[in-house]
This record gives sequence, C-alpha cells and structure tokens, in this order.
Amino acid sequence: MDAEDFRNLVGNIQEAELGFEDGAEEGDQDGEDQQKKTKKSLENIDRFATIVLDDVKVLCRANSDDKTKMVVGLRNCDKTVAVTGDGIHCIDALEEADVGLAMGSGCSAVKNVSSLILTTDDFESAIRACMWGRNIYHNIGRFLQFQLTVNISVLLVVIAGIILFGECPLNAVQLLWINLIMDTFAAIALSTEPPMEKILRAPPTSNTSILTAQIWRQVMGISFWNFLIILGIYIFGGYFGDLESFSNYGTEIATVSSDDACEDLTKIKSIKEDSPKLAEKCEPYWASQMKLKLFTYVLCTFTFLQVFNYINCRKIGQSELNAFEYIFTKFNWQFWFTIVFVTAVQIIAV
Repeated sequence: MDAEDFRNLVGNIQEAELGFEDGAEEGDQDGEDQQKKTKKSLENIDRFATIVLDDVKVLCRANSDDKTKMVVGLRNCDKTVAVTGDGIHCIDALEEADVGLAMGSGCSAVKNVSSLILTTDDFESAIRACMWGRNIYHNIGRFLQFQLTVNISVLLVVIAGIILFGECPLNAVQLLWINLIMDTFAAIALSTEPPMEKILRAPPTSNTSILTAQIWRQVMGISFWNFLIILGIYIFGGYFGDLESFSNYGTEIATVSSDDACEDLTKIKSIKEDSPKLAEKCEPYWASQMKLKLFTYVLCTFTFLQVFNYINCRKIGQSELNAFEYIFTKFNWQFWFTIVFVTAVQIIAV
C-alpha cells in the first residue's frame, strides 16, 4: 500500500486521557503535578483492522508519522509490535512499540529509547535472541513439570507404602538419590535443551503462566501413571519376583548368623519341604529379606520411570505429541549424559 493511501484511510492519531498516574489527583505529592496517562489510537481504527491488518504487507514511501501510525494501529488490535530504527525520525515509533530494536550504527538518541541494540546491525541476531529468550521460558516450564511430577509421585508412593506395609518403602539415602535426580540432574538435562524454530510461531503473552494447562495435565497424568505402576508392584510384586514369604512381611529386619541355613534364600522351598521346624525359625528372616527385595523393585522401577520422564518433559506444548522429536538431530550431550549417568549409578548401587 502506498503511504498516501494509508494516511487517508486511517486518519490521524488521537490521544485519550486515562487519568493520573498511580491513581493520584492533580497537585498531589507535596504540590507536584502528576503526569496524566494517555492512550493513543487511530481516528479510523475500524478501517485499519478490516483493511490494513488483513491485506497490507508492505507500506511504501512512508515517513516517520506513517511508521508511528502503523505501530499504534497494530497495538490497538492487540498485536505485539517490534520496531527497528537507526535515526531520529524513528524515535516515536520505537517508543510506541512493545520492543524497540536499535541498530548499532544508529544515533545515541535511538539507542536510549530502544529495548535492544543490534551491535552488528544484523537483524537475524534479534531472531536468535528471541529464540533463546523464549527457550529459557520453555526450559523453566520443562524443569517445573519434572519437579512437580516427581514430588507428587514420591508422595503417593510413600503414603501407599505406609498404608500397606506400615513403613516407608524408601529410606533416607534413597530419597536423597531421588532428590538428586529431581533437582540437580533434571536441571542439567532439561535446562540445556536447544531452541526449536517453531517457538517463534507461538509467542507467550504477558499474562501467560509458566505452568500452563498442558503442563498441569501432564504432571497429574504422569504422576497418576507412576502411582498405578508402583501400586501394581506393591500388590503383585511378590508373584512377579517369586517372593515366597510375601504374606509374612514383618515390621523389623530379621538377622541370622553367618552359618545359619536360613541365609541361602535359594533353598526356601527345600527347607519348607524337608525341615518344617527350621522353616518356622527362618520365616522372620525370609519375610524381612523378601520385603527388602520388594522395596528394591519399587526403588528401581520408580527411578527408571523418572529417567523415561526426562524424555516426556522435553515437550510441554499443546500440540507437541512426539516426545522423541529432534532428540538426535538437535543433539544435547548434557541430556544424554544425565540419562546414562543416572542409569549407571542406579545399576551399580543396586
């Protein structure tokens, strides 16, 4: 569109007074006059919204006033506006924009009113800056999603273990290990995810929460899924692991002497068949050892659920259904190091 047609179409800029700053009245604060707040709008904003906003891609032969009118019109239509400039004539447009980008070769007055200064005059660097800035926002969401999932899952696992067995299935050292997975390693794995180009297509608004509805849905869904799996191990773990004394778990850990026949857990069936009296003596020890084995199942299963959850938490968007997208092409060695390290330590510890 030609700038002259644009001026005739949208009219002039109008200012409407919104009152005094901070709700004060004129002459308040020891007699000092308060500056009135104003809102700028176009004279024919309806025409701008129906014609310019939908059809115009380039405004030719435009001057500084036309540039300012375009910014004001776009903001009146609830658009987020970024403006670049290098001369005095760009100051008004830069001040009206949400984000002002000054060229490094521009005058100092333009740099003073701008939000960012492109030192190399390379506009692509601004795109990269937006990508990394939004990526930080998304990485915080990924980390919080993982944190909340682990916290809620641990809480449910511990409560269920106390109800079913009268004691916590995870001891203090194991809880500290889970805390390391949840805090330190999660920060390394999820806060180093590289930015994707598509995050530029869906910018967050000023009132967007980091913990979006999609993140809460994943947190509650994955936490409930983790709890169901652990509950299944609580109930059926004795059958999966052939734990003979599953129904005789005691509340204390029984011990035996080094030469006691009870210590060889592979002979439980033969001892029960050949020596009932010895089996009766060994029953408390067997029960305690079976309970330790079951709790080991719980710890290992829970840990590897969180390792898999690292991959799930890479995606937090509404339409991001493929958790494995760019997992190899956008290679993040910190992410893979965390997964390998946690897996190795868990296996060695057990």
